[in-house]
Amino acid sequence: MPSPTLGHYDLSQLHAGWYLTWSAIQAPDPPRGSEFTQMIRVSEDAYSPGQDVLEVILASNPGSLWLTGNEPDCIWQDGVTPGRYAKVYHELYYFLKQRDPTCRIAIGGVSQPTPLRLQYLDAILNRYTKLYGEKIPVNVWNAHNLLAEG
Repeated sequence: MPSPTLGHYDLSQLHAGWYLTWSAIQAPDPPRGSEFTQMIRVSEDAYSPGQDVLEVILASNPGSLWLTGNEPDCIWQDGVTPGRYAKVYHELYYFLKQRDPTCRIAIGGVSQPTPLRLQYLDAILNRYTKLYGEKIPVNVWNAHNLLAEG
């Protein structure tokens, strides 16, 4: 028997406004009162899903929030250089906005807002401005902030 989707669970006590699965999905089934957030994974070579699949997902989910990458600063996640990320972000931002002006674009969250990770983010912002002559257009800023106890 297939497992039920998240939409079949009562998650109201969590007061979660949105959730994600680290992917992009054409027909998400979000619980009542929450929104599915789309994610495009990035790498030095490509991004996934590709434009043909993104077109279908965009048409089915107008107004979605799109995260462009997951921890691009981390080698165990997307692990891309600031220059590559700036180029991919630019391409994806304008690709998504041209097809759905109501969508919201979030920058990929750095793994921690530490001085080193913020330096990585500054490198993206500086590279973007050098390449395109404008500040990076971001609708939603995103950073991960997890604490570990030892």
